[in-house]
Amino acid sequence: MARLTEIDNFHDTPKKVFNCVYNICFRLTGNHVKAGELVKATFIDGGYPIDPIALITVLCASFISWSRADPGTGWYLPGLSLHQQALLQLAPLERLVVVLHDVAGFDYDEIARVTGFVRSDVAKLLASGRLALRDKLIPSRSAGESKPGGLINAG
Repeated sequence: MARLTEIDNFHDTPKKVFNCVYNICFRLTGNHVKAGELVKATFIDGGYPIDPIALITVLCASFISWSRADPGTGWYLPGLSLHQQALLQLAPLERLVVVLHDVAGFDYDEIARVTGFVRSDVAKLLASGRLALRDKLIPSRSAGESKPGGLINAG
């Protein structure tokens, strides 16, 4: 996936920009309908930001606002990969930072800029999110019963 900050001519590549934003939104929500709503909030409700950093800042603000209003960890859809299922089980802010860093390729300073978090909080959220993903994706003998497909039963 192309990083928004690496797109040479932002105005000449609307499809590439849309695909980047949609991919981030889908990774955050796990649901095409919710991803579409988040894309709408990013582009339309955000006033069509033309700067890539402004665009992701609006996306992050929308997602943070949504996660406060609906603290659910995600919406399950049949056919999601194990990685996406595990990602949706993360706390919303951990999920946001993991997606921005590990999926979209943003560095710590860029994430801090677009989310409004301090850099040390970005590092903590990324570390805790990755640890939680590891625990969900790599079953250990002491972690409990393994769910089908390798996810750990949290209950």
